[in-house]
Amino acid sequence: MNRLTFLFSPSGRTLRVNPRLMRLGRTLLILFLAVSPAWAQIAFDAGSNSGAQGTASSYSWSHTCTGSDLVLVVGVSIRHNTVTVTGITYNGIALTQIRTDGRTSLTYSEIWFLKAPATGSNTIAVTLSGGPTRSISGAVSLTGVDQTTPNDADNGATGSSTTPSASVTTVADNAWIVDVVAVRTGSSETITVGSGQTQRWNVLDGANGLRAGGSHEGPVTPAGATTMDWTISASKAWALSAAAFKPVAAARRLMIITHRCPPNLPAAAGLPAVAGKPQDSRLRPYGHAFCTGRRTADSPGR
Repeated sequence: MNRLTFLFSPSGRTLRVNPRLMRLGRTLLILFLAVSPAWAQIAFDAGSNSGAQGTASSYSWSHTCTGSDLVLVVGVSIRHNTVTVTGITYNGIALTQIRTDGRTSLTYSEIWFLKAPATGSNTIAVTLSGGPTRSISGAVSLTGVDQTTPNDADNGATGSSTTPSASVTTVADNAWIVDVVAVRTGSSETITVGSGQTQRWNVLDGANGLRAGGSHEGPVTPAGATTMDWTISASKAWALSAAAFKPVAAARRLMIITHRCPPNLPAAAGLPAVAGKPQDSRLRPYGHAFCTGRRTADSPGR
């Protein structure tokens, strides 16, 4: 059997044709082939929250991570005029701060992350710069996240209204976005997560006038601007922080497609002759591919 072999990468951006088969000079045929995606898929692993912490200046809770290519994201909501987060750890390992937003009428939010967190049940510990303060935190762990540079994009906003929102412009296809919102409340205001988002915590500290929420949305495809938003039951001061995380790249692998050609096919009419080659060495159509009539010892049929 004769054969025609194409070598290409799953990125879909490069198509290389075996040079041994391109001896026909003026005739070059390019076949556009569907290939496997260049990115894996992110998935939700687990969610947790600290509950209302009253006036504590540090606090902790348990979170369980499972799976591979993990990222742990922690969002912190604060009601105070000066207090910030000085550090967050998971299983004793420090998280990295992505951004902070606020303050609007004492309302403040922060978002942190840790790549490759330890699997199993471990402690998340949040330390604040002072007290007494009002604070609530929550966490989300995701699998299938890039472990070199997980953070794809981020944004945040503050305001005083019934509609907290921030637009995040993702770069990588199939990224996921995690957000945290802090709302200065009385004792009864509620918050409702935006369409397309999955709520992971919604906690009220009515005694201290703070409502906190966290959610995620994904996969975002195609990449571009995505709005993370909530609705408050009454106009209140708020702060919202959001960060996008990109999926781990799929394994790059060389793919080989071989088309088997029956011997002694008749030459295709209208194709150019090739100097020094027999008539049956010209390119000839067969089904949806093309075959050469030349048998080569270094490319036997399979």
